Amino acid sequence: DKSILKTNDTWYAEAVNTGDNEDILGKSSAVKITIKILFTPTIDWLYGSESVSGICIANSDGSDLKRFIIIENPSYCNPTFSPDGSKITFHYKYGPGGSIFIMNNDGSNFKKISDSGFSPLFSIDNERIIFVSEHGLDTGDEISTMNLNGSDIKTLLKPQNDFIYYDNPKYSHDGGKIIFIASDNGFENMILNIMDSDGSNLKKLIDDKNMNVEYASFSPDDKKVVFSAHKNNNDSEIYMMNLESLEIKRLTDNKSYNFDPYFSPEGEKIVFYSNRNGFYGLYIMDINGDNQELIMSSDMIGSHNPTYSLDGSKIAFESNKDGNPEIYLANSDGTNLKRLTNNKVFDGFPTFSPDGQKLAFFSCEGSNCAIWIMDLNTHELKKIDDFFLEDRGVVSEYYKSSKPIFSPDGEKLLYFTKPDSSEHFNIINIDGTGKKILNANASFFSFYSEHNKVFSSDSRKIYFIGNSQENNNSADEIFSIDIENNAVQQLTHDNLIKEKLFFSKDKVIFEAWENGKQNSNEFYIMNSDGSNMEKLSSVYPELINKKNKIPLINENGLSIININEDFNKSESNNIVGEEEPIFSPDGSKIIYVAFDENGIPDLYIINTDGTQKRKLISSWVNN
Repeated sequence: DKSILKTNDTWYAEAVNTGDNEDILGKSSAVKITIKILFTPTIDWLYGSESVSGICIANSDGSDLKRFIIIENPSYCNPTFSPDGSKITFHYKYGPGGSIFIMNNDGSNFKKISDSGFSPLFSIDNERIIFVSEHGLDTGDEISTMNLNGSDIKTLLKPQNDFIYYDNPKYSHDGGKIIFIASDNGFENMILNIMDSDGSNLKKLIDDKNMNVEYASFSPDDKKVVFSAHKNNNDSEIYMMNLESLEIKRLTDNKSYNFDPYFSPEGEKIVFYSNRNGFYGLYIMDINGDNQELIMSSDMIGSHNPTYSLDGSKIAFESNKDGNPEIYLANSDGTNLKRLTNNKVFDGFPTFSPDGQKLAFFSCEGSNCAIWIMDLNTHELKKIDDFFLEDRGVVSEYYKSSKPIFSPDGEKLLYFTKPDSSEHFNIINIDGTGKKILNANASFFSFYSEHNKVFSSDSRKIYFIGNSQENNNSADEIFSIDIENNAVQQLTHDNLIKEKLFFSKDKVIFEAWENGKQNSNEFYIMNSDGSNMEKLSSVYPELINKKNKIPLINENGLSIININEDFNKSESNNIVGEEEPIFSPDGSKIIYVAFDENGIPDLYIINTDGTQKRKLISSWVNN
């Protein structure tokens, strides 16, 4: 059926003759329709990684994922299919320096066709590309068209009196109309407009200062428009407008970001992005808003955040392999894999109790979050605390900061929430009682980085990197806070840039460097009261030539590990990135995350001398 191939930007269909089935499309032989989705993974705020970025294509059920190219700032790519599905156009970077590219749908014949423009889209006849040309903040944008090779640029719409910024022009399926977003003030007061395809008959469809439209597209019959919008800078939702009556219906309703909606080719489904489960993913729903379901995670496919039990026998980690982030448990050699959680929210950042019998983890649905503890013998779950994480634009940026940490005696948990305008620690008993907010003037950096806060070995104090106010200097320094009396003590006064804080017996070890001085990284060691601070290389002379040598700090004290220089060299050509390394408790092995050429992260293990590298989890079973 040729009509199903006449689609909008995000979808196209492949027809495959199956030959031996019943007639399902009114023809003499059966045809199997495979709907393809083109997308770019959102930037991985949760892990700070861009290894999974790029232009991707997959089946509409999330299968057969393929990535063509890696692109920095992938959320700005805006890739779109040509009407026949044979080509893809996309842009790199908004504003001056932005460029438009074109390539075949298998990634071949890659070409730059414009040095100035964004939001490209093929015309219905497949002969031209419509795009926004940004000339500058003073002169405003223009909506223009050009040939597929970048020639013959024609301007459809110049800056108007009441708006000068344009974005996301979309053709109707009959080619007669164009909808687009316009604003007179950047990302505020974003108005949905419609005009004829030659730039005439310009009209405003939605001009509501309380409803800022972000993305919009036509239905296949051109009678409706689906769009996402945010009201008063709150989370965005998806709406549908009838173009005849201008009636608007809300399709999503949750405290999260729902955006970039498109109709499926037959007009019965809508695909869109959402972070409602604590991570960004592709969702699909009926056109009335029913049956909303996740079809693919766009930024957390694979396995992340491994952690060892203290005896080194078990590992726990989170993975999205089965649909959304869940907690998994396995032996440290990768055998006996078990899924511990199974729900539709984000479950992640597991941590073992000192005795290895319990697992604490963080769970979140949008901004509604909780700390849980699971008994690994009975699998009994207990909610320790729930709270609301304030959203600063990307909720998941906070998730890593809230990873719970057991005290060495196993009796308390340390985690982060933001109860007011300051950053504070929370301490709570593992049975959920005795919650206390510790009045630490800590920096967000202290919470965001796992190693920037640590218990003392007697569980009575917490050491952390915080904001010093000495002499009006806001540099990060090391502090301790007494859990019992909430007394804070500043231990360093040197203005070094600090990170990777450890406590080993009665010593504090940290990494620091001088502000503005390259290659000045050093490890430092000091007493628990801040006295006798010195460079670790003075204590361990072998660190003077510190190439491939790093200190390992665990419950057995401090030792020096020599990392073979070949450790970071991939043994396989399809590994494109490696990160998140952690030591086994005895220092003999390292587990880390490696990304393949399609951006899929998996857990790998390697000896600390660089030998016996292998994938840790080699098979997946739904448990």
